[in-house]
Amino acid sequence: MLTLKHPITSALMLVLTISGTLSAQKTALDSYIREAWETNPGLNQQRFQRQKADIALEEARRLNYPTATLGASYSLAAGGRSIDLPIGDLLNPVYSTLNEITGTNQFPMLDNVKEQLAPNNFYDAKVRVTQPIYNRDIYYNRQIKKEMADLQGIGINQSKRQLAHNIKIAYFQYLQAAEAVGIYKNALSLLEESRRVNQSLVNNGAGLPGVLVRIDGETSAVQAQMDQAQVQAKNAAAYFNFLLKKDYADPVIIDSLFLALPERTLQTSAGLREELQQLESAARINNLVLAQQEAFATPRVGAQLDLGTQGFNFEWGGYTLLGVSVEVPLYAGKRNLLKIQQTKLELNAIQSQKEQVMDQIALQSAVNRNTLESQFSAYNSYSDQIRSARRYYNDTQRRYREGQAGFIEVLDARTQLTNAELQRSIARYKVWAQLAEIEYADAAYPID
Repeated sequence: MLTLKHPITSALMLVLTISGTLSAQKTALDSYIREAWETNPGLNQQRFQRQKADIALEEARRLNYPTATLGASYSLAAGGRSIDLPIGDLLNPVYSTLNEITGTNQFPMLDNVKEQLAPNNFYDAKVRVTQPIYNRDIYYNRQIKKEMADLQGIGINQSKRQLAHNIKIAYFQYLQAAEAVGIYKNALSLLEESRRVNQSLVNNGAGLPGVLVRIDGETSAVQAQMDQAQVQAKNAAAYFNFLLKKDYADPVIIDSLFLALPERTLQTSAGLREELQQLESAARINNLVLAQQEAFATPRVGAQLDLGTQGFNFEWGGYTLLGVSVEVPLYAGKRNLLKIQQTKLELNAIQSQKEQVMDQIALQSAVNRNTLESQFSAYNSYSDQIRSARRYYNDTQRRYREGQAGFIEVLDARTQLTNAELQRSIARYKVWAQLAEIEYADAAYPID
């Protein structure tokens, strides 16, 4: 058998030191994923293919069973080749002598016979039972079909893992868009409060009417941004529901777990990617094919039993015929040797492909972890910015009421606060999405 080793194999089994809450605890998102596994049309197609492969495997197993067939033939013939049988010439002199000796006519004279070779009014009916006794091709065929059925199962798991990954990314995109709507609503509330305060100042002769115009313009701009965020949330929800084969307008449950930054304490072990499992299965299949090809000269032994009747004019003529056949391939123009060379080259190609895939997965895993660390840092920096922006906004509002700051400073402080909140929201869901990428790359999500 082909064994594939690589120095980075152990890297695939590293323990994730980042949060494993995506797969360690059941969430609403996990329920969505399992629902999608049941309803996704692509997965259902693959399940049908797996059922087909299982039936093909059962068919291969039954090649060792005996087979029975019923056959019958009936023939009419006229003319054609014939054979002359000189029965009269041979027996009449003997019969004449016997008649003279016995003084009787007990031995009649016979005519010569001309017998037609093609049988006329002849039937043959039989039941034929055949039984393979020793045939390595049947054995290898069964083993290959078993591996092919397992390969279909690996393909189903690969599609389930890809679907789970896509659902997670779509879910985080929806949560980010929905949170952006909330942030813009909060910005509108701040603008409303500013308008109320400035309207009161204008009414008391202490404010400028132009400030109200500026607030209304800023409110329209934020409203437009919120409308755009609502459209993005609606589209994200539609795509998410599409993956679940649900109505596009169905509400999406927001799991509070993902409204906070994940921790880094829970550990989860990486698994073996389905791509590598498929290559290993392909190697096993090719090894079986190679073994079958190398057994080219192995004898094939079988038995055959005929139970039937035959005769003229439908007269009973029962018979039994038992036979054993042995077939030993001797020479096939060296085609078998050429097939062996092709299979060995295919095995070498699979080995090289597996090493390449392992390198790619290791690189992907390293890049994902580096990216995750930078995204954690980005989130923390935006948290600091929000605290500073909120304090600056409150201070600016206070100074504005005291007449020590212009309203442009208030608007600028509000914009800084809103942008910082949006950037932190984006950064948080980038962390969650990056965790999903790591989980996918390391095959860490459990495939039931």
